Amino acid sequence: MENPAYVVLSQQMALSKQMDVIANNLANVNTPAYRSQTLLFNEFLGKATNPGISGVGSKIAFVGLGGTLPDIRPGPIEPTGNQLDFALQGRGYFVVNTPDGLRYTRDGHFQINGQGQIVNAQGYQVVDPQGRALSVPQGAASIEVTPTGTLSSDKGPIGSLQVVKFDSDITMQKVGSDLYQTDSPPQPVDPTTTVKQGMIEGSNVQPVLEVSRMIQVQRAYEAANTMIMNEHDRDIQAIQVLTKTS
Repeated sequence: MENPAYVVLSQQMALSKQMDVIANNLANVNTPAYRSQTLLFNEFLGKATNPGISGVGSKIAFVGLGGTLPDIRPGPIEPTGNQLDFALQGRGYFVVNTPDGLRYTRDGHFQINGQGQIVNAQGYQVVDPQGRALSVPQGAASIEVTPTGTLSSDKGPIGSLQVVKFDSDITMQKVGSDLYQTDSPPQPVDPTTTVKQGMIEGSNVQPVLEVSRMIQVQRAYEAANTMIMNEHDRDIQAIQVLTKTS
């Protein structure tokens, strides 16, 4: 296989990965607080050189993968009527305690476990600013939260949600479906960030945009495949001509 075919093949591999990212975005269009991902590409220079060319263009450039970039824009806040559904309006994350330590999430779809503790969908404890589990008094029928995250029930106070922010949301690493981790120290959120009860932040995936990207990727993949087939036919013709003249 000649160098042009290798270059196009690297493009096809990158396009295939991009299609996987788009498909994952579409699969999470209804996932609470999901943030769409965009695949980044970079240029990978091979060791081989183009014959007869010197300088910058002498190296053969392949398509490389540069990781994924999340779209950190919040999704729409949607009413649910569930008193244990909380949405953050503004920057910030709820804090949950996992077996691997504290993790951060925008998904405020919470529930009460068998011990009366407020937990997330995976069963991890939602914690207060001191890192303690939030427990609902036994027999409580209603729960209310203030815009600053203070929880109370008809049987007495519960505590406060720990809500934090970080210098950069883009550098946060996704863990599982809706959790994030980071080495950056957490900071108090701005007063403009408020907790909304009975609401959930929806996915920020834009289905029409993702389908449009999918069509573009599919066309680019087909064009690359056509180029590989043309390169293959050129090689066959060259072999036939050289065989006849030898």
